[in-house]
Amino acid sequence: MRRALAAVAVATLLALAGCTAPFATDEPSSTSGAPATDRAATPSEPAPTTTGSGASTTASASAVGETRSPVAVRGGALPVNATRVFERVERIMGANVTAPASVRVTNASAFYGNGSGSTTASASGHGRLERALGLAQAVNRSRVAGPNGATVSYGTVAIYPGENATAARASTLLAHEFAHYVQFRQGRATALAGNLSRPRTTDAWFVRRAVVEGVAVAVETAYARRYAPTAETGIERSERALDRLPAGSAFRYRQLPYVAGYRYVTARYGTPANATGIYGDPPQTSEQVLHATRDAPVALDVTVDDDESAYRGGVADRLGEAYLRVALANAPRNATDGPEAAPTAGTAAAGWGEDALVVLRKDGTANHAWILRFDTVRDVTEAERALAAVLDARGDRARGERPPADPIPSTSTPTPRWRLPNSHATLHRPANRTLVLAVGSLAFLADLAVTGTPGAVMVAVDGANGTTTADANATVVPGPTLPRAS
Repeated sequence: MRRALAAVAVATLLALAGCTAPFATDEPSSTSGAPATDRAATPSEPAPTTTGSGASTTASASAVGETRSPVAVRGGALPVNATRVFERVERIMGANVTAPASVRVTNASAFYGNGSGSTTASASGHGRLERALGLAQAVNRSRVAGPNGATVSYGTVAIYPGENATAARASTLLAHEFAHYVQFRQGRATALAGNLSRPRTTDAWFVRRAVVEGVAVAVETAYARRYAPTAETGIERSERALDRLPAGSAFRYRQLPYVAGYRYVTARYGTPANATGIYGDPPQTSEQVLHATRDAPVALDVTVDDDESAYRGGVADRLGEAYLRVALANAPRNATDGPEAAPTAGTAAAGWGEDALVVLRKDGTANHAWILRFDTVRDVTEAERALAAVLDARGDRARGERPPADPIPSTSTPTPRWRLPNSHATLHRPANRTLVLAVGSLAFLADLAVTGTPGAVMVAVDGANGTTTADANATVVPGPTLPRAS
């Protein structure tokens, strides 16, 4: 039975924003996930005044940038007037909303827990594919446990300003969280989700995060430049946090929306106050975010045929250009040497046109066929070489199977094949602009057939005739070992 299946949910609607640690929540790492540099407070930043309850005080008013109610500071002290910071954020955003009742100050153990050592993250929830591509890299918790904050949709704002935080550092971090508070009060996250054409995919998660965090980073940056010029800006902190994370890791994927989103917001709207239209007319793919364009995905029709087989599943996700770019960063540096070298990750991913991830399960085990369609034949060739370099670094290529060449005949015969830790992989080229990466058991690869025409791909499995022994004794050539983060 042939089935063309709609995408299923792989991400929930945004319910939390801000700078939560990537190992403490399903949301990505924050712009302030890395410790901010201590800077002296600018003279324009007033010293805090508090009431007996810890509430910062200010004059009562109702215009944009003025609030009748002071913002209480609970759980600890801040070296900055929280009410004044909120008023300034309103001015930067051109907003007029009810101020938050309070800000809760917390410490590192309360914010992150007492865990130590290494941790891993997921970029998509498709664990077997992520392990095959090298995204499941361990990161030391100290690299993602700096000053931070979090804001939830019902209005709670929490901040961990770090030890001995200056007014400049605390104010910019708080400005980021207040930007999220304003977004929630205005219903921006809900509007954004409702205006995405395919809101329940990994790629849509990236887009939502890029929009919500891109605006907040722009607010934080504008705040630092206007009111705390000695402080690190939001984009500087975002880029530094990104640089601290290993290339090709899920952590990198989860941090990238902060930087890419900021660049998209500023390229298309200039200032945060001008960006109010982004929620009603958002980018639809990570490709659009990364390149600040409105290019639509190319045509791709994927059909799954698992009639009378033991496999069950179908088209489950769109992963997107951002995911591909991060995955291709796992090609070792020496793979870029020579005339047949793999291109850089950004170059190889830039020709992304559309993709669909097929997940087929058998005996409780997930197998994946990632169908990628590119803009040009050159683009697909570059991506294939880059993917082959990643797989060479991750595992062993079967002896005698040729490396990717240009052009590769349109055929369902996989070339080449790799033995990876806990899985196997093949690359198919069913059409001149289409590439299919299959990852799963040896039996799955034997059962899988991929055929295609321009814009359409058929993925078929035949569990009845498949065998687990056809290639079990293939001689393999050890490939280079990909370094992992300690």
